[in-house]
Amino acid sequence: MIRVIFLLILTSMFSIGVAQQILETDHKQTYWSISEGFNNKLYTVGAYGNIHFIDLWTDTIGEERKVSSSQLYDIHFVSELKGWAVGEYNTIAKTNNGGESWSSRTETSGRWLTSISFMDEDNGIAVGYHGVIFRTSNEGLTWTISDSIVDSDLRSIIYHDNKYFSIGSNGYVIQSDDGIEWSSNQLDSHYFRAIEANDNSLMIVGDDGVIYYSSDNGLNWEEKSSGTNENLLSVKYNNGSSWIAVGSNGTVLRTDDNGNTWNSILVSSSSLLTDLYIKDDILFIVGSEGTIIKLYPDALGVQGKIGKEDVLYPNPTSKEILFDYTDIESVYIIDLNGRIIKTIYRPFGVINVEDLETGLYHVVLQYNNGLKGYKRFIKDDITH
Repeated sequence: MIRVIFLLILTSMFSIGVAQQILETDHKQTYWSISEGFNNKLYTVGAYGNIHFIDLWTDTIGEERKVSSSQLYDIHFVSELKGWAVGEYNTIAKTNNGGESWSSRTETSGRWLTSISFMDEDNGIAVGYHGVIFRTSNEGLTWTISDSIVDSDLRSIIYHDNKYFSIGSNGYVIQSDDGIEWSSNQLDSHYFRAIEANDNSLMIVGDDGVIYYSSDNGLNWEEKSSGTNENLLSVKYNNGSSWIAVGSNGTVLRTDDNGNTWNSILVSSSSLLTDLYIKDDILFIVGSEGTIIKLYPDALGVQGKIGKEDVLYPNPTSKEILFDYTDIESVYIIDLNGRIIKTIYRPFGVINVEDLETGLYHVVLQYNNGLKGYKRFIKDDITH
């Protein structure tokens, strides 16, 4: 059963107010990772070896796919059709059809794998506890254990700018050009949880709110103040100089200056938030207790896929709002309590709001081509 809840959170002095959609399911497991597969679907992995998908066309969560009996910690698509998942007992699962079906291998003994990344469809690396590194050069047909350079847990790996970067416990960062020979750098003693890259920039997050940033592809690192002591489990590049991080107790942070300053995004969840994915300027967050949150573009500081700044006018308004575009399929008006108070199908560019109480309202515009736009307007009693 799927329940969709719209919420609009007000802005506080150091927080960003956002509209959000909570996708609730009867599956109360922890989702550890999220990635995009085929046909506009996001896939999540977590407890009990299950994989779920989120259909971005309908905002619904599909039936679970049982991959193994082991907990899965990471999912990674190397192409639209080929993806991988890893987890406990050296579990490695693979799909060749965009996530529709999976095959897996699981050993009854062995170390846990926590993250996986591929440089191309043939060559990939999986890492795990106690510094374990698995390497394949034949599209996963066989895997070889590489000599570990550290005995610390490795929690995240990415391939960026012709190099593998992996991070983990005890503040270690390791890197390799080929996945065979590795070098290490110990930044401090923190437990690092995730690493992300864009152009020449790298960012690491971890326990106690620790954040490190590199502007030269990992040659030098600078510690940044996150303003929180919460554990940060994932970070993703957004756009420009903007990054988003998530963590314990419903923590969502955003920076617009490569980590120099961070603002908190308020979400209606106190769950452990484990991973995030940004799709068309919309933020999807997964976590414990079956948490799946969809944050609308206002949270990320963008206006959505509209193409013009003042798409709603006049604003403020006392009687009606007008649209510059006529290719809108439906419109939802949401009040500050998160209630959908108006649903208008094929509005023809005009909506009467004279019957609304004065105040701030959020508008979700559903376009015929599947895109969505997001705006706010103020209803007042003054004739404009």
